[in-house]
Amino acid sequence: LYKEFETRFRKKQMEENFLYEVKFGKDEGKTKLDIRLNEDLTSVAKKLYKSIMEQTYKAKIALLLSAMCARRSGEILNVRYKDVKVGEDGEIFILLNKLQTKTGIDEKYIIPVEVVDLLPEDVFDESTKEEMLCQFHKNTIYLNYNKMIEKSKIKINDEYGLTSHDSRNLFLSLMTQKNYDYNMLDACLSHSNSNKYYEVSFEKRSEIFREYWEILRN
Repeated sequence: LYKEFETRFRKKQMEENFLYEVKFGKDEGKTKLDIRLNEDLTSVAKKLYKSIMEQTYKAKIALLLSAMCARRSGEILNVRYKDVKVGEDGEIFILLNKLQTKTGIDEKYIIPVEVVDLLPEDVFDESTKEEMLCQFHKNTIYLNYNKMIEKSKIKINDEYGLTSHDSRNLFLSLMTQKNYDYNMLDACLSHSNSNKYYEVSFEKRSEIFREYWEILRN
């Protein structure tokens, strides 16, 4: 059913793929990054970024949103042109409603210049507002991500691997080392278990992401 629902969603015959909300099997948890990897996390994050920027991937815009904005693949594929907004200061951000996110939480996050440069020319046109920003299947992200990992030369211990979701783990781990409050970083990732009474402003979240981007670029 997932494949059928996904096809209909891509053809705009459905407002959403309801199976995004279904959890299959038991969640056993994932082995910690420092066990799976044989190099420091800063080096890993930099190599991921460099590998994306050096290659021409069909899913490049999705890989950048994953690596730099720490977004989930399924939610990246839910972004339509109309969800790309321009703020009063000219900064471009993405705004998703709770039906477009895995956790049922509205999301708002800035996007880096690397993503802005890849936006279609007609992204802000009224006539194209329902177009999908990433017009490919989820499997395309996975395949491109695996190729990127191979080219990045990241030192991964035998029997382990990395997935696109690990971009969120990298963000959380590296910014925790910068002494940011965990609840603040949780808010950046739109975790469903975030303290609902603890609100972090869009400006502060943007500041944190800009600092993270500088780690990746330098």
